[in-house]
Amino acid sequence: RSLDAGVYCFDGDARLTGTLTLAGAGPWTFQVGGVLTADPAAQVLAPDLATSCKGSAVDWQVGGAGVRVGAAASLIGNLVADGDVTLGSGVLV
Repeated sequence: RSLDAGVYCFDGDARLTGTLTLAGAGPWTFQVGGVLTADPAAQVLAPDLATSCKGSAVDWQVGGAGVRVGAAASLIGNLVADGDVTLGSGVLV
């Protein structure tokens, strides 16, 4: 899936599976009211990271019970959570 810049809201839990591609220069804001879970090997990619998209233009705001990132997953951006953040082995943030 590919997403343009914007604000994306989830009232409850949100699950990242597979690959999410961020298109353009951003900014992107993901607001999650529940738990944010990234499955093992899930990826957030920004093909324009070197030229236009900057990791600082991506914000993950998690107000629920926390964040769980599976082994070998890859996320871009700033992660702010009210609850615990659990990272599996080999995670790249």
